[in-house]
Amino acid sequence: MKKTGTYKTAVYMRLSRDDGDDKESQSISNQRKSIYEFIERANADANQDNFYIIGDYIDDGYTGSNYNRPDFQRLIEDINKGKINCLVSKDLSRLGRDYIATGDYIENFFKEKGIRYIAINDNIDSKDEETLELIEFRTVFNSFFPKDTSKKVRKIKKLKAEKGEYQGSHPPFRL
Repeated sequence: MKKTGTYKTAVYMRLSRDDGDDKESQSISNQRKSIYEFIERANADANQDNFYIIGDYIDDGYTGSNYNRPDFQRLIEDINKGKINCLVSKDLSRLGRDYIATGDYIENFFKEKGIRYIAINDNIDSKDEETLELIEFRTVFNSFFPKDTSKKVRKIKKLKAEKGEYQGSHPPFRL
């Protein structure tokens, strides 16, 4: 790819499970590290575009099955205000798991707004038209994952109930 300049970049991170404390989850920390290392390498390479980080957008404890997430909505507002022209996430599933909505954001909204989208681990860069062909397959697979997990959890709970095993939660400590 040809170097075209500097991108005003948003870093987006998401994790479905909230671990219940006020600290940042390990997964979010790992996503940040991966994204920042990618940007650092790109900025150091004379043949790569430069990325100027505008801000981090973090939805820790929010499902990817819908887009009613506080920092995702803030991200959309900042895109509409013209503050951002590039969005980087660790992978496509961090952006979202609803294949119709995710595809619509990438193929329509981001394109209309002139947003370059990069999903590092999936090797997706909207600047490279060939990588966009993978998006449809990946978004369908990503939408399947939470449904499959939910089925498996329900099946396990049903089996435990049939065996008469305890189904409630456990106290944080025992006497």
